[in-house]
Amino acid sequence: LAVKDVMERCSYNKLLTKTAELLRNTRIPVRVIWGTSDKYLGYKDAELFCESAKIPFTKIEAAGFNVQNDWPEKVLDSLKTFLL
Repeated sequence: LAVKDVMERCSYNKLLTKTAELLRNTRIPVRVIWGTSDKYLGYKDAELFCESAKIPFTKIEAAGFNVQNDWPEKVLDSLKTFLL
């Protein structure tokens, strides 16, 4: 019940705006890697968020919520490209 209460009082848009601002101003490399078959969180919302935060976004087709387990090779390739 406590978690439910906090979620109901949370300003989701304010939280997203603040998070995007923090990510835009960080010097730490950030890349979001998302599976297109995630049944819990849609990739289109994540993609829009990354656009607003100006951070790189990689979508991996046919990967679900645990994209690193579904396609570890593709996740590794994306990270190599990003970090090297």
